[in-house]
Amino acid sequence: MKFIKFFYLDFRRGMHTVWRLYLCGTILFALLCLDFWNRSRIFLELYPDASRSLGDLALYIFGGMKKFIPTPGAVFPFPTVWLLVMALACFSSLWYPLEDLYGFGKTLLTACQSRKRWYLAKAVWCGVTVSLYFLLGWAVLLFGCLAMGGKFTWTISPYMMELMEITDVASTVEDWQLTLQLTLLPWLVAVTLSQLQLCLSLWMQPVLGWVISMVVLLSSAYYASPFLLGNYAMALRDQQVLTDGVIWQVGVFYCMGLLLLCVIAGLISFQQTDILGKEGKS
Repeated sequence: MKFIKFFYLDFRRGMHTVWRLYLCGTILFALLCLDFWNRSRIFLELYPDASRSLGDLALYIFGGMKKFIPTPGAVFPFPTVWLLVMALACFSSLWYPLEDLYGFGKTLLTACQSRKRWYLAKAVWCGVTVSLYFLLGWAVLLFGCLAMGGKFTWTISPYMMELMEITDVASTVEDWQLTLQLTLLPWLVAVTLSQLQLCLSLWMQPVLGWVISMVVLLSSAYYASPFLLGNYAMALRDQQVLTDGVIWQVGVFYCMGLLLLCVIAGLISFQQTDILGKEGKS
């Protein structure tokens, strides 16, 4: 059986398992648009010449949080909006691969006698599932920007400094060029984590892989370190915003390298997995 047919069957069957999550994602992005509209009203009154833009809305959702400096009495500002969006993205591809392995997928695996094609089809499915989640989210953001009368530009308005509670910056807000940091990097980090979860699901319950992804994201929020993957998914941690911030190009190579490593490790592990024995323990 050809790989393309493998993936087509996965796509058709897998979409039946994630449509409810896509519905939840649509509602989440819509509520975040409404929340941004409500929060930005007071700042627009303080900045008469300012107006909402697509860049402002994207920064509110994908910006993450400023660098946290732990000091006595300091309260960690939990990045609720960013974490909700990223957590749902990672959750979207969590369950189908392993459920299929112990169901109809086992019949296909036996028929084609190719574990490599089976696993690669699942890896591509995970990437496509996360990508569709982000495409759906951006469609909601575009509609939300239109509905609130915002401009379809990536310019970040000065009032966003106060809305996002940003104080120390590496350059003025007018000089920020964060298009790729707001569009490419959050998606790429989520796809990379989905491959990590797929690989880990061969050794542990899928939900534990998702928990590990959440630990990575929360650790990234707490520590502004280039070694923690989640920092590259937060535009407010970029070197244009933060003096010692991360470099987005490094983030792209970091994600691609880790993604490739996860796929290779998953392939090697799946070749040696005792499916019948694993099913009996699940």
